[in-house]
Amino acid sequence: MQHPFYADKQYKVWIRVRFSIEADSQEEANQKAIDALSGPSSKLSGKKEEYLHLTLEQLFPEPPFPRPTIELYTHEDELIYDNLLDSINITDIQKT
Repeated sequence: MQHPFYADKQYKVWIRVRFSIEADSQEEANQKAIDALSGPSSKLSGKKEEYLHLTLEQLFPEPPFPRPTIELYTHEDELIYDNLLDSINITDIQKT
């Protein structure tokens, strides 16, 4: 009998967004591009994103406030494992 599962893993990856700016000079275009990218609401949302796969890096729980970065679920969405406890050094807990 087959029992289905799924695992969620956290990764860090660079994403490239290609876009064009209308401007009279390169300096003006540079500033408009910076303004489009930064700020509370990026004007680049909705543009096609390209994942730079060679930059893909798996994340692991990190002190001082570790969070799980791998979670294993049953087909009924029941969480049955995460890697948080695997990342905790028991001697650090005993010192407190």
